[in-house]
Amino acid sequence: MILSGCKSSDQPSQPAKPRPNIPADVATLFRNGYAMCKLDVLANEGVATIAAHGSQAEADSTAYQVAGMSNQSAQVYYNALLRLKKQPQRIVEIEVGRQYRLQADPRAASLVQPVILRHLNAVYTGISLSPADIRQDFESQRYRAYVPVD
Repeated sequence: MILSGCKSSDQPSQPAKPRPNIPADVATLFRNGYAMCKLDVLANEGVATIAAHGSQAEADSTAYQVAGMSNQSAQVYYNALLRLKKQPQRIVEIEVGRQYRLQADPRAASLVQPVILRHLNAVYTGISLSPADIRQDFESQRYRAYVPVD
């Protein structure tokens, strides 16, 4: 009688589902978004400086390394987007707003947050994004960064 409430040992136990970690995934979006913006500046301004004051081989090597780091950041970002897509869009957007308010540099955050929201909207609506598309979107933020603030 006492054992009637226990599970039978013939039934295999189900592994626990991993719990979503929305704040960590959103923080990953911000962190890697900043990284891609900074790597773009390094790829353009830093490599040009190296080429002007060093050898072309050094500049090419640096450009190759920067491109590899940018591709890696884009892939990590893309993976975080795919994990977030499994969660309700409104909850993810609320967390993006919360993370935005927690950023130390409001100017930099204002460059990255709209791109993150655009990417989230794209994944939720089924528009295909690739890591290369993501990287290019953050690279374009370099031009916005130099526009004077009113």
